[in-house]
Amino acid sequence: MRIAGERIKTARERCGLTQRAVARAIDTTEFRVSKWERSLAQPNAVYLLKLAQALNVDPRELADSEGGDQ
Repeated sequence: MRIAGERIKTARERCGLTQRAVARAIDTTEFRVSKWERSLAQPNAVYLLKLAQALNVDPRELADSEGGDQ
């Protein structure tokens, strides 16, 4: 499953959070959150669950529907 960076960004903005706030909430760096949002890297399963919780979304909502199982 690939995670769509734009979906992370949209969910974050919908919550009114900055990348810094998300990073602090899930115990990572702004740089990592930025890379996820730009689809330069993918969060692992642990971070995906933390992201979903911090952004108040189902983890599947962050998945790229066109990415298939990867």
